[in-house]
Amino acid sequence: MMRKSSFSHQPSFGTDRMVSTMAASSLRVGMTTVTWTGRISAMLSGRATGGPALNDANTCPESVRLKGGGLSAKRRVAMHIAMLSAEYPPRWGGMGSTVYHLSTALAAKGHRVTVITRSGGGGQPPRIEGVEVLTVGWVPIPMAFTRSYGRSAMRALKRLHARAPVDIVHLHCPMISWSAGQFARCRDNVAPVVSSLHGSWLGERDGLVAASEQREAAVWANPNDLAILLTAKHYAGYERAAINGSNVCVSNSLATKRDFESRYSPPPDWDCEVVHWGVDTSMFFPLHRDDEDAMSRHAAIRQRFGAQSSDSTLLLAVGRLAARKGHGSL
Repeated sequence: MMRKSSFSHQPSFGTDRMVSTMAASSLRVGMTTVTWTGRISAMLSGRATGGPALNDANTCPESVRLKGGGLSAKRRVAMHIAMLSAEYPPRWGGMGSTVYHLSTALAAKGHRVTVITRSGGGGQPPRIEGVEVLTVGWVPIPMAFTRSYGRSAMRALKRLHARAPVDIVHLHCPMISWSAGQFARCRDNVAPVVSSLHGSWLGERDGLVAASEQREAAVWANPNDLAILLTAKHYAGYERAAINGSNVCVSNSLATKRDFESRYSPPPDWDCEVVHWGVDTSMFFPLHRDDEDAMSRHAAIRQRFGAQSSDSTLLLAVGRLAARKGHGSL
């Protein structure tokens, strides 16, 4: 079910479903492409929304309904996007890295991005033109922090919207827990909601159970993992709220989307896009065996890790040393 906001300054999500794709656009980060999908309504009352018109083909297309009736030609509009993520540099992690690169790319396309994240992390966030970072308080208790951060982020979002109207609210789940009521208040009083699904707490729990069966001792040594084992079912309720309360969900893989479908049985009209994260090809690329410098660096890396023999497989696994990451199985 799509909800229509009473706020006239913002895109609305009417039942007419006359929406346009905000981006299934390619956003260049160095030599990589990051794709981000969201939607805004193509029908506005009285005037256009958002910032100044842009010519860039990768910005948001918007059809404007004029007061006299009828739709004008489409124009390109810069938007104010609020990113709500519990991780953001200097608090690095998979989610933090994703939001950093995504925000950088959107700002480079002319959009205004405001990141609302947790305070702390040991340092200052990087300075990026077009990206503002707001930090909020949170209670440092495993799993419970997702609720305390969520409440603080909602308050900060309302203050932000009052001084600089927001066009899209982009949540990064599951490390923010909003109730159904909070989603409704955001849709009705702030802006449409896009929720990126980075994984589920129930999936994390099952990964820990599998790690425990493989006798990974770290499962019981990490308080965060222990909290997931004990409370995942409770916090899954907030993931269900995200499915039902977001205008659009974005899954980072087909497997993730299927996982949510099997665990939560979303409604038939669930609007979920599968958008794979990009790869920075300036950092990650196939070995060029005819490049002498590349082969020299390759040999030095193998020697450094004791894999000089061509029969030895050298595997790079990116992820923290947590049992559910499966490093022991590798």
